[in-house]
Amino acid sequence: MGSPREGFLREQRPERASRDRSVQAPPVLLTATDRLILVYLGGLAGLAAFSHPRPGLLLSGIGVLALSVVGVALWGARSGLGRVTHDFFPVPMVVCTFSLTGPVIAATNPVFWDARFAALDQELFPGLAAAWYGALGRPWWLSEAAAGLYFSYYLIPVAMGVALYRAGRHAEFDAFAFTVVATLLVSYVCYFVTPTLGPRIAIDREAAVLGGAGLSRGLRWFLHAVEFNQLDAFPSGHTALSLVFLALGWRLFPRWRLPLSLLVAGILFSTVYLSLHYVIDLMGGALLAALMPIFLPVLRYGVGARDHRPSSNARQRPDDQPIRSKRPPR
Repeated sequence: MGSPREGFLREQRPERASRDRSVQAPPVLLTATDRLILVYLGGLAGLAAFSHPRPGLLLSGIGVLALSVVGVALWGARSGLGRVTHDFFPVPMVVCTFSLTGPVIAATNPVFWDARFAALDQELFPGLAAAWYGALGRPWWLSEAAAGLYFSYYLIPVAMGVALYRAGRHAEFDAFAFTVVATLLVSYVCYFVTPTLGPRIAIDREAAVLGGAGLSRGLRWFLHAVEFNQLDAFPSGHTALSLVFLALGWRLFPRWRLPLSLLVAGILFSTVYLSLHYVIDLMGGALLAALMPIFLPVLRYGVGARDHRPSSNARQRPDDQPIRSKRPPR
């Protein structure tokens, strides 16, 4: 057995631990995810100002998003509701950022890659895209299932984040949020290099060509209403992020492994079946997912590794609250 002093050092008083934490890592207002989004918005604003013929509206929108990040962070430091809003604010932020990215891509790089990628599909995967698109003769129920699976891509990472948050796994939640947002933003950067529409069907022909019923109509309405940026085919963000959250879920939620694997397989199937991606787009998305473990430490270092925000400190045990032992009384 160790000496009483050794035991004391192992279980130091909470006020001393709190003081040590405050000395080592003073609180910062913005999370690493906030800072990453702001860096991307700054780069997007610079490209818009340089390349877009009338950048005023775009710059205003980017400015509003940047101010929103800071404003919600300030709110999060002052109230419980603000803290929760701040923690989940990256969800609407990436949607709005994605929409503002489209016009800047078109102005920055007007050369689309669709013809090249369609030719690559024929050269590298002859007949695969056609067989994939025409799977089982395209029965209505398969089109409905594909629509539901494609839409689940938007819900699964949110559900995983909520599960971590409700379980009090806040450090893992912050790391999860940073990884998801980083994957999306890196894919947005790739769209500037290879702007691609994908093998989309004209709006007036979608219902007749793609088939399906209520779910399919709902998905098509959702995509037209929300995805203003359609230059997002290569690399496939659905593929990249699905593989990333499968890898994260494999470690964070062992009991979810089978359903997550099935859902991700369905999401990947739906991308080509619904004529939204070339096969080569999925290869690009898989490559991006494989490279994210290399990119993440670089991005973390670039925006500052510290993530000790006020909302995290608020979760610590108050200084005057003793540590309660779980051992039964003698």
